[in-house]
Order: sequence, then C-alpha cells, then structure tokens
Amino acid sequence: VDQEQKKKKAAEKALEIVLSNVNKDTVLGIGTGSTTDYFTQLLIEHKLDFQGVVCSSIKTSKFFKNSGLSILELNEVHGLDYYIDGAD
Repeated sequence: VDQEQKKKKAAEKALEIVLSNVNKDTVLGIGTGSTTDYFTQLLIEHKLDFQGVVCSSIKTSKFFKNSGLSILELNEVHGLDYYIDGAD
C-alpha cells in the first residue's frame, strides 16, 4: 500500500469515528495538509450532520467556502468538539 492510500484510509477512519459521535451542535476544527485534504473531501458529503467547522488556515477555509458547509470563527463557538489534522 502506497503512502497516498494510507492517507486515504486514515481519513476514512477519522470520518467514521467523527460521524459516529456528532450531532447538530458539533463544531469541528479542521487542520491543513495532504491527509487532512482527503478528510475534508469526504466531510462535505455530511455537512448537514453538524454545526460547522473552524479552519486552521486560509487554504482550508477556501476549500470549504463553496461547499455550503458553515465556516465558523473560533470566538463564535462554544469550543471545538473535535480537531482533525494530519501528522505528515
């Protein structure tokens, strides 16, 4: 299995864990990087399952901007229920 396949698998597993624990009030923190990119692509399909995301970078915000997903500022929310980022 090559490195990109491992990243995709990690993103899929992270999404599975997050989705099994979210509700309409959940706020996700989203990092930046190649593994996180796979996660964000998958997350868009589930945008109605949680309140929104706080992005760690302009790059991540730009990705979500046209997705219909709610982009929130950290000072607008109660806190982050989950923070997803890669280690690559």
